[in-house]
Amino acid sequence: MTAAHTLRLLNWNVAWASPRSKRGKIIREIIHLLDPDVICITEGYTDFLPEFGHLITSEADYGYPIQEGRRKVLLWSKFSWHDASPERTSDMPPGRYVDGVTRTRLGDLRFVGVCIPWRHAHVSTGHRNRAVWEDHLRHLKGLTKCLPAIATHPLVMTGDFNQRIPPSYMPKRVSQALHNLLDAHELSVITSGPLPETHHATVDHIALSPELSSERVWALPAVTSDNFRLSDHEGIVADMHYRSSLASLSTDTQS
Repeated sequence: MTAAHTLRLLNWNVAWASPRSKRGKIIREIIHLLDPDVICITEGYTDFLPEFGHLITSEADYGYPIQEGRRKVLLWSKFSWHDASPERTSDMPPGRYVDGVTRTRLGDLRFVGVCIPWRHAHVSTGHRNRAVWEDHLRHLKGLTKCLPAIATHPLVMTGDFNQRIPPSYMPKRVSQALHNLLDAHELSVITSGPLPETHHATVDHIALSPELSSERVWALPAVTSDNFRLSDHEGIVADMHYRSSLASLSTDTQS
């Protein structure tokens, strides 16, 4: 259970784990034990997340053959959602975005869930009519267009960014496009570099608007202690608060 002034977010690309598979059952048990307030699952099924709470998802069609129940992005909250949408601009590749405002113990927060296409999306599979990094850059361009229109509340952008931060092994124009997006909207990435617990860099991230900060961020191993692989991505957990909340608590402690 998190403190009253703190909100816990869990973000994990579960690599299409079915809730009834061994992988899915273990991941769901980990989620249950961590008791997050908000969950972002990428590459998951609509029945993967807890039955209580509230779910919004990206569109089913993400450019590859549609399979029942599969979504590239799922946002779940203990609290109700409003002003939610799976698409804010047609300039973005479909089926890889959803946003909404959820009423939390910190107040109303806007969550943006993304699954930014990997560099070979629709290059050698799918439509096979893209250049390397083309859909990735289109997605970043679409985010640049839609974020100003939804910046009505403190904002958390989370999901699979398909880039490590700081960047490694990618064209500078690609890493610069992400940097420009984050900088333009004053979003700070709290998941950059190697993360506590696993000490690995990740392509899955959490970025916060200036009003928000993190008390703790850590990673969840992709492999169990008995060497069973849960996903090709590690999970991420963050305990977040308003910057002013921490300042207020510090003042109360000193008085």
